[in-house]
Amino acid sequence: MKRLFAHVTQSRYRVCLVFSLVLLIFLSVPLYAQGPPPLSDRELYEKAHDAYEAAKKTDRIQDWIEAARYLIAYAERNPNRMKERKHRDKVEAALEHCIARIAHSGRVETLCEDRCPTLYAGLRFKMDADKPPPPLDPVPAPTPPSYPLVCRGGGDLVFSYAASSSFSNKPHIRITFEKATVGVGSNAEDVASLGAGQCAFIDRGIRANEPSSIVIGYPVLQPDEFSISWTRQGTVISLDGGLDYLDNLKVGTANYESFQVYNDRKGSFVVTKRGFVIGFLEVASGRDYQIAHEGLTSGLTAGARVYTDRDFTYTSVPRFLEGATYILTANEDKFSHGDDEFLSFQTNRATTVYVAHDDRYRTKPAWLNSFRKRSEDVVFKAGTSYIPLSLFERTFPGGEITLGSNVVPAETENNGMYTVIIKE
Repeated sequence: MKRLFAHVTQSRYRVCLVFSLVLLIFLSVPLYAQGPPPLSDRELYEKAHDAYEAAKKTDRIQDWIEAARYLIAYAERNPNRMKERKHRDKVEAALEHCIARIAHSGRVETLCEDRCPTLYAGLRFKMDADKPPPPLDPVPAPTPPSYPLVCRGGGDLVFSYAASSSFSNKPHIRITFEKATVGVGSNAEDVASLGAGQCAFIDRGIRANEPSSIVIGYPVLQPDEFSISWTRQGTVISLDGGLDYLDNLKVGTANYESFQVYNDRKGSFVVTKRGFVIGFLEVASGRDYQIAHEGLTSGLTAGARVYTDRDFTYTSVPRFLEGATYILTANEDKFSHGDDEFLSFQTNRATTVYVAHDDRYRTKPAWLNSFRKRSEDVVFKAGTSYIPLSLFERTFPGGEITLGSNVVPAETENNGMYTVIIKE
């Protein structure tokens, strides 16, 4: 028997701070005065890569500044990716070269006077503006769209571990399952049809020509602390720490887990992230409410429908909620009042719930007092009007989640029903 202990700790990247300070002085404005570009992580790295390659060709100071700006934004927004030593060293070396080229112009030295040598002394690499620019890793291929797969624990699930294999040269766990022929349903209405050790998509079962195993690897398999016990043949015996949820799935027939996966066309469903099972939605009014699942639909995004009984669509969604699972409520329930158990649903694990409540209601129902109001809004368009909804946030443990009715009993305004966003 072997035992793997992987302990990963967050660390600050001193070099990023140095670069930020130098560019701050050079530009005389805060580096992030306008915030990082609204790009995905991959798009941000692609911008950084392209800007760096362009600066290498033009050797213009402004181009080096642009490249450094994107590289710093990428490094700060991707601490997990920057834990990979080879990739981190390339990014940091490229950043240093950008600063060296800027400093070589003399303009930075003039602005920061005798402080620059002190700043430069803390850099991990020796900066030399005359050296050839170090290479960056190529831009990774886009990840294919992923879809929610739900698995029930126990049964004939087989967990195996490999430090490296033909699939990947990084550690990964493979879970082999039995294919279910029926989907679990958008409201998890058919989740009980899953047998122990079976998996299915929300909207359908697993087809005969599709894989019967999922693979969890980098970067999903990167908890802060975890341990795995496995046999010489690679069969997993136990998983601890950040992998407790997999161990629960391994041994418990009453446990369910969801994974966002794509078919790699090589015999595996590849996990892009851990999902969550949401369903058993009930509403006191009996009106039609629907769950827009992340992956199965576009999720919460501009252009998505707000209500089941109106054609209103969202026009503005905060970046951190883009693509999230949400509930389409019925706008006719805007008059609901006095009920602390108006809407309920269940999740298989802890989730953060955001209630988007119409700003035009000045008095909020008492049940929202247990939520934290955020500064962001979501906005939808009704006719020619743009309606902002304030976001109220609360984290719930796994199990049943209950929300109250829309307004206080004394409310006389005719505005809109709240909507609900669910995020892991």
